[in-house]
Amino acid sequence: MIIACPSCGAKYKFDDTKLQGVSSKKLKCPKCKGIIEVSAHPVAAPDKPGLSREKTFKSSLTADDLMRPVDNDEPPSTAQVKRESVMDALAARAANDPNQKLPESRRYSLAVIQGNNSGEIYQITRIKTLIGRSDADIVIPDLEASRQHAQIDIMGERALLRDLNSTNGTFVDDAKITISNLDNQSEFRIGTTVLMFIVTDLE
Repeated sequence: MIIACPSCGAKYKFDDTKLQGVSSKKLKCPKCKGIIEVSAHPVAAPDKPGLSREKTFKSSLTADDLMRPVDNDEPPSTAQVKRESVMDALAARAANDPNQKLPESRRYSLAVIQGNNSGEIYQITRIKTLIGRSDADIVIPDLEASRQHAQIDIMGERALLRDLNSTNGTFVDDAKITISNLDNQSEFRIGTTVLMFIVTDLE
């Protein structure tokens, strides 16, 4: 059964078999510590936004009563996590494919549009390209960049930007990312350096 705390309105799932042999049971709400009286017979709940009158009880519980909060909303980050997991799996699969090559019909490059080496253009010649302050395929002289900060994966005609658990993060449109699609002229920031991903079609 579903019960609701009369004090804070929190709803919980309650094992009604614990009411066998008794007419009611007093419990404590884990959220507000208020007392909830669970009765074998439902009573009308006070009008409160977001609360259904159906199967609503006066009440409060303890951990021993095997109840848990009722949450009707999926956490907002779940969809994003799922999307990033799929993208990450695709990138890993492509990176481990020994036959994977850059498309012959396109040329990829990175242009530094803001930072210490502004105006510099780097050619991307591998399906996996490391970007960082040192020990990277593309080295950017930025003290806020990690040694190996981010990576660009080319998968067919698709490109992904991945943050490599950097200290200060990788940003696309001022949003910190874990993994993100890259389109022609997409911009991203590493430390104080802003780079533009450029795709050129070859005739």
